[in-house]
Amino acid sequence: MTGLLLCFIWLFSVTLNAQSSLKTLYSALNFPAERSITISEVRQAQPEINSRFTYLDGYRKYRTGDRALYWANPGWKGSGFMPLDVAEFMGALQVGYSETYPVFSNQQDQSAIRMEVSGVSRKMDVQFALSDGQALLGGGFDATMTDVRSPVNILEYPYSDTPRMNRFLFDWLPLTFGHQQEFEHDGSSFSPTVFATLPTSSDAVVSLQYRYVHSSGTPAFFYTNASNKEALQGQRRMTFRSNGNRNYLRAGYIRPKKRCEISMAVFRFRLATDIDNHPPETTPILLDFTSLGGGNIDRLGGNVRWEQILRSGKLALGVGYSDITGSFSVTTPVLGYYDDLLPISHGVSGTFSGTVFSQNIRIQGDVNLFGFTVAPDIRYTHGFVDLTMNGEAALEFNLISEPVYQPLQYDVHLLEGKVAISKQLQRVRLGYEVTQLLPYAERVDSSAIRLGEPKRPTELSHRGGRLHTITFSHFW
Repeated sequence: MTGLLLCFIWLFSVTLNAQSSLKTLYSALNFPAERSITISEVRQAQPEINSRFTYLDGYRKYRTGDRALYWANPGWKGSGFMPLDVAEFMGALQVGYSETYPVFSNQQDQSAIRMEVSGVSRKMDVQFALSDGQALLGGGFDATMTDVRSPVNILEYPYSDTPRMNRFLFDWLPLTFGHQQEFEHDGSSFSPTVFATLPTSSDAVVSLQYRYVHSSGTPAFFYTNASNKEALQGQRRMTFRSNGNRNYLRAGYIRPKKRCEISMAVFRFRLATDIDNHPPETTPILLDFTSLGGGNIDRLGGNVRWEQILRSGKLALGVGYSDITGSFSVTTPVLGYYDDLLPISHGVSGTFSGTVFSQNIRIQGDVNLFGFTVAPDIRYTHGFVDLTMNGEAALEFNLISEPVYQPLQYDVHLLEGKVAISKQLQRVRLGYEVTQLLPYAERVDSSAIRLGEPKRPTELSHRGGRLHTITFSHFW
């Protein structure tokens, strides 16, 4: 159970509180995107102030006509772009600040775990670049802080088809953790970047970019223990401390005359987590664990992309691959005592490994209609996620051992359509952009452990995956 909570908290906090949820999805499928100031932007730089307002209608589920679940992420961003003159070089400075307000609720759903999430994520980013007209050198950083809170209501706990697993583990969970909890998450990240563009010949240019990201977080669950040991009862807390590092390196080879670019990117992501149990102070013997263990994830991958500029648009093709490995060794808190003497606790340890293989195609356009600039953008991404967990469940302080084999295989499809419309009015530009994401994921493995009893089929409908953006830019 602790291992499942560990994976759930990490995936939930990363996905929900990212400044761009769409960007997070593409990163998971081997296509991370990192933007930097270009030579053309430096050459054409003029003072500019931008205001951007976004609303991500992430997901809504309706059951027999009533909204059962929704996830949204409204936000705004203010930024400025300023030309620079440094000695004999021309340059540009870009500064931005943004906030997003993630919300999630499934209180009216038939889920076993129900939450009502609200929070705020703040981000500041700075980039600068200098150029002599041919080469460019630049850098910058961004910093993010996230604060999320939610009540948690666990209506049903996991159960197994194996009676012994229920008798030794799952039957004890409701008394230990209860049904009403509180969830809190405080996270931060800092990310410096450097980039360069270097001419190699009269008709070729090499672009380079490197970014490093360090992130940390302290998701915590607050719950009430009502086990059969009085010293363990009362208000308790479990903290998941995480530290992550990501390295990203991209190299591109550009042929301006042929209007094409081929690029290769490699990335590595590492995450380490430990669980602090905060046991009650008991004397003379400590009755519960101080630490519940932890785990780590190591993901190494890359992608190759080819882009061709067309007469009024762009075509891009890409393929990506990544290897995922990790290990874990976690234990439950002491769930109770047999006959007030023998503590009840179970652990699981093991490794997991797998791959993510993906392909991507993107077509962008740019046309003028009735004085408006219209830019359609269509992107399709397919990925196959193949993970396997191998380990051993140590029940009742290693008195009973159960092998653990858990496959996790998903076939994922992402179809994204976007249309941006803008109008230039002298020194003012107005824009509206709508993005529609159509995701489909099919799980193709089988699992012996289920969360909750099967529900009676009801009429369901789904909405979401739509991002609305309004921009206002002023030049002088």
